[in-house]
Amino acid sequence: MHNKSYKLKIVRDALTKGQGVYNACRSAGIEYSTLWTWRKGSARIDRYITRILQSRTQLVEDALFKSALSGSNFAQTFWLKNRGLNWKDSPVVDQSSHMHLTKIEVKVSDDTAVPLTQESRDGVPSQR
Repeated sequence: MHNKSYKLKIVRDALTKGQGVYNACRSAGIEYSTLWTWRKGSARIDRYITRILQSRTQLVEDALFKSALSGSNFAQTFWLKNRGLNWKDSPVVDQSSHMHLTKIEVKVSDDTAVPLTQESRDGVPSQR
């Protein structure tokens, strides 16, 4: 049975080579919950694993940014929506098919009001 530091080295090497956390744990012969317990129990181990995972994220961000600079519209849009200030999706809604209901009360006499409901498209009453 190998010691904790040896297993952490295996996890580190696997993560550095691009394996996911679960597979890195499997490579080291430990359960994911074991690594989690080690991370919760030691700020040093937690920082160590976090730095590896952040460096991988940074590599992807750098590649995305490089792609955006080289003219990829998708990468540019993605970057601006996720990193740019005041950039967001603004969905365009097709208003042409929305139906509106308008309630109209018609006064027949002083005592009676008859409610009528008309369907309208864009505020124009429908022809029936």
